[in-house]
Amino acid sequence: MAKARCPSCLTRDRLCRWKVAVESRWFATAASNLGDGLTLCAMPVLAAEFTRDPLTIAGIGMFTPLAKIIVSLGGGALVDRGDRRRLMIGADLARLVAIGGFTALVASDEVSFPVVYVVVFLLGIGEFIYDTSAMAVVRDVVPPQRLTGANGWLYAVEDGAQDLAAPPLGALLFAATVWLPFAVDATSFALSAVLLLSLRGRFRAEHPEPRTTVRSELQEGFRFAFRHPFFRSAAVVWVTLGFTLGATLATLVLFVKETLDAGELGYAAIITTGAVGIVLGNLFIARLERRLRPSGVRVGSIALSGVVLIATGAASALAVAAVAQTVWGIGFSLANTQMVSIRQRLVPDALLGRVTGAFGLLSALGMVIGALTGGVLTDGGGPRVPILFAGVVTVVVGLLWWVLLSTYRDMDLTSAHVEDPAG
Repeated sequence: MAKARCPSCLTRDRLCRWKVAVESRWFATAASNLGDGLTLCAMPVLAAEFTRDPLTIAGIGMFTPLAKIIVSLGGGALVDRGDRRRLMIGADLARLVAIGGFTALVASDEVSFPVVYVVVFLLGIGEFIYDTSAMAVVRDVVPPQRLTGANGWLYAVEDGAQDLAAPPLGALLFAATVWLPFAVDATSFALSAVLLLSLRGRFRAEHPEPRTTVRSELQEGFRFAFRHPFFRSAAVVWVTLGFTLGATLATLVLFVKETLDAGELGYAAIITTGAVGIVLGNLFIARLERRLRPSGVRVGSIALSGVVLIATGAASALAVAAVAQTVWGIGFSLANTQMVSIRQRLVPDALLGRVTGAFGLLSALGMVIGALTGGVLTDGGGPRVPILFAGVVTVVVGLLWWVLLSTYRDMDLTSAHVEDPAG
């Protein structure tokens, strides 16, 4: 007997399986990222109980990108070799053990700064493995024409839970009991792992050729990414956007507190409005992609992000900067979610983890270099300078990418994957 067609995905063999999988990951993502947000909020506050040295406290924020830099390539190869669902569950359980042990140390007043750094580093590794595996799982179950919408909803709940719901909840939990936010985070990883068990099926990449060494597999991933013309140009764009993001975030707090004289509440407002923009952009990206040319959305979102960064750096009032950051969040989410969806469509399944790892490495390196550059520019000209500089660079990159994309008009970026141009 022939299987009935699903009116949404129009396939006989999937039969709405993608909806069940996305819903499972939606709830798992909500739980996991709410816990992440609680820890990200509570860690610096906990650190401030031990020291007032800003460099020591700021070091907490460096260990997450550092972990991603170190694990991105090997982690991408692992995702291409293993069962993606099991890797997600394993990442949740590993983070559960790490944050559970940390909770016990905090509760017994035995925590120290080296332990804080190690835990943040381990959480960063787990986050990369989880997110990269999840991207592959979504690609396995969602029809190509619906990837942008599915990713938008998933990223909306991810950012909403981590950046909007978690900070106020984390502050309340920390005020009640110091170890409570970390205990809730541990519980969230356990809940996420249980929810992922509801995913049914095989989520292991098919390898057309026998496996070789990890080194040769990493070279294969880089070869695909940098010999494919679209991804070669996208890699330049992505490392530049990581650079501008790092330069902006490095001194944004000084800009708000010192230049705008808005204090800590003002900084919280800026971060919150940016997160609101990211959530809104992800919620509406599928509609925009259907109504506008996808290439126009890609280029326009990057150029828009640059313009509003310039507006942020030039603002003389907190309200103006907050509105600009909301629009920046919309532009950032549109560019990021579209790029993720394009990778899912174009990259062969057996290479998706490694190509994602390569892009993650470039983005993290760009953020680290950008943060250092932002500090230097601030010393030389004040907190406005790195934000204005980041805005100008983003606009230029957006315009240059528009020129490059005009050469790929015959390339279908919305359907099935393409082969390695190297053959």
